[in-house]
Amino acid sequence: MTSDALAVYVHIPFCTSRCHYCNFYFETGWSPRILDTVLEQSLEELELRYEALGRPRVRTLYLGGGTPSVIPPGRLETYLGRLLGILDVTERRPLAELEMEGNPENTDDDLISALFRAAPAPSVQGIRYSLGVQSFSANTLSLLGRRGSPEASRNALAVLNRHRSVQGKRFSINADLIYGTPGGEEAQSIRETRADLELLAESGVDGISLYQLSVEPGTPLETRIRAGQLPAADGGIADAVWNAALEELQARGYRAYE
Repeated sequence: MTSDALAVYVHIPFCTSRCHYCNFYFETGWSPRILDTVLEQSLEELELRYEALGRPRVRTLYLGGGTPSVIPPGRLETYLGRLLGILDVTERRPLAELEMEGNPENTDDDLISALFRAAPAPSVQGIRYSLGVQSFSANTLSLLGRRGSPEASRNALAVLNRHRSVQGKRFSINADLIYGTPGGEEAQSIRETRADLELLAESGVDGISLYQLSVEPGTPLETRIRAGQLPAADGGIADAVWNAALEELQARGYRAYE
């Protein structure tokens, strides 16, 4: 926070299933009633905390998780509208950017349309959608315990591009990828990551977030490695993949910003 602007993060702690590497707080097996209760309570807490801070101007709002895209479109529209109202977002106090995370399997036209209806210009100047692709390899997705599929990722990117063609520069698309999964040979791992980056670059995404897989204690992935069912990730291979990915991204005009 600065003296005249606030960055707000809202955690949506719901997922349809558990990814094998994730150690964030989330819930699966929830009901619509529980979802509504948690969303309502998050609004109440936000209002109290925002009031205690003296209601400063908000510059950015980030919805992470968990998986914010599991919220049904109509409920998302209502929730976001109320959230922006609590934060006093108006034409005179515009939000520079609203960012939301989503998974491919529940990113569709209805969801993105609801997002834009809840956050109209000029009160919200920019919207960024961060799509959790992670990999276009079905085998890697299975290893990671991801619910989506390569086809779901391609379909979601097509949905996002359709909306960007209407919204123009106000809407930007980011995609997440993971590298450094255990068990792959160096050449194979580099080929797979380069292929993933090529697909994303050709889809026209504005940004690509490339994360090295972190094996966290207590996760299903860590349990399998500890039991000898999977080899530990090779740091040397991960470094080689990173260097190859950096070369690929730079050749395609992407530049590191952090």
